[in-house]
Amino acid sequence: MSVSILSIILGLFNERGGPKIQDISTMPSSTERGTDCCEIVENANSIILTWDTQGKIMYMNKFGQQFFGYTSDELVGKSIIGKILPEMSRPGKSSADMIKDILKNPEQYVSNDADENIKKSGERVRLLWSNKVIRNRKGDIVKIISVGNVPKEYL
Repeated sequence: MSVSILSIILGLFNERGGPKIQDISTMPSSTERGTDCCEIVENANSIILTWDTQGKIMYMNKFGQQFFGYTSDELVGKSIIGKILPEMSRPGKSSADMIKDILKNPEQYVSNDADENIKKSGERVRLLWSNKVIRNRKGDIVKIISVGNVPKEYL
């Protein structure tokens, strides 16, 4: 059956009040979408970082690794603090307190002001971060996806 005939049949069925059926014959497969997403993440000119509720790095894309000067093996499983966050990130506020606050009040950290970060070389840089908490079915936070935008002066 051709795609156009299938589209007509689906359209007629949907017009008659039946359950909505979507023609998925022209949509990319989940495998293709997954591949596309991986390509986007790996080739983005932004830092894409996932970390757990203990502040341990789960993943960082290639751009982030190159920007900070680390390999994946040097990052995964390590604490964010001391790797990409200094002990004290803002005057009077420790990075550990900031991480606790992100987990307690994630809506306040959807988009941050520029936060101080550190590269492997010790250079301090101010990056703009956006955060998205990922929850399990019970509603518990299981990880955070952070996207860091690098100002032009650091590129």
